[in-house]
Amino acid sequence: MASETELSWASGIFDGEGHVGIHQHKIQKSYGTYIAWRIQVTVANTHLPTVLRFQEIVCPGQGYLDVQHPGEPGSPKRRQTLYTIRLYAEQAAAALDVLLPWTFTKREQIKVGIAFRKTFERKRSTGRNTPLPKDVVEKRAALAQECRALKLCS
Repeated sequence: MASETELSWASGIFDGEGHVGIHQHKIQKSYGTYIAWRIQVTVANTHLPTVLRFQEIVCPGQGYLDVQHPGEPGSPKRRQTLYTIRLYAEQAAAALDVLLPWTFTKREQIKVGIAFRKTFERKRSTGRNTPLPKDVVEKRAALAQECRALKLCS
């Protein structure tokens, strides 16, 4: 378990370098196309030890580490290598729960992310290949919009 000092440090890193995103994407299956939603939590920095320490404190052994080198597609003007830890779904929700008490700047984004992830906790499954209830779809869309709006004003 991380100490209070470590948690406050990690939350400071997240406040400055972190991102909460709620993204919609289409999925093609043999039975048709449907819209899916996912939450993503990221921290990006050019200092690899900082990113790895954040991961060790907030989500030990979890997440995906992306590395973008200068001149790669998508980062042609980058002068330094960028390291990004990415968390999805339950890993993202767990990280947000850890960060919430310690975060300041992105507190509201974290709360929206937690509320979004809770829309996946239904008492009974609708089953595979069954559309989600309209209220769940609308709630997810509203939370995604709220998350985008918070980024514009933070």
